[in-house]
Amino acid sequence: MSESRLQARLQEVLPTGTAYELRHRTAYRVHERVAERYVAGRVLLAGDAAHVSHPLGGMGMNGGLHDAINLAARLAAVCRGEPVATLGRYERQRRQAALGLVQDGVLRRRRNRRDPAARAAYHAGLRATEQDPARHRAHLLQASMIRSLHELEAVA
Repeated sequence: MSESRLQARLQEVLPTGTAYELRHRTAYRVHERVAERYVAGRVLLAGDAAHVSHPLGGMGMNGGLHDAINLAARLAAVCRGEPVATLGRYERQRRQAALGLVQDGVLRRRRNRRDPAARAAYHAGLRATEQDPARHRAHLLQASMIRSLHELEAVA
């Protein structure tokens, strides 16, 4: 949070050759939480109301979209006469997905990686993944959380 460090970082993003005017600075605190319940009577939680993760990679947004799609399908089923208990499947599937994202720590470890050699190895692995069509597809399915949709269909 030092003036010199912030100026250096800003110059890395958009070099101007002159100092930026810093009007406010604060450390961003990463919150990672998952609600205990997604369904309680007539109250339904989805997106950031149900789970919060750090912003790396847009997983919070992707998770919220997946929640909305899953919940809409369950609500439509209830409107067509399925029992209200159908919403329990939404809670089980989406909560498990959110817990996997928050608790597995992969994104947290990636975010906190400081060792230049470890960062270089990670980026080299990404480049190798990009060159292999099968690995590239598998990575995209994982990163977009699409794979979790298929895996969670087995969750009753």
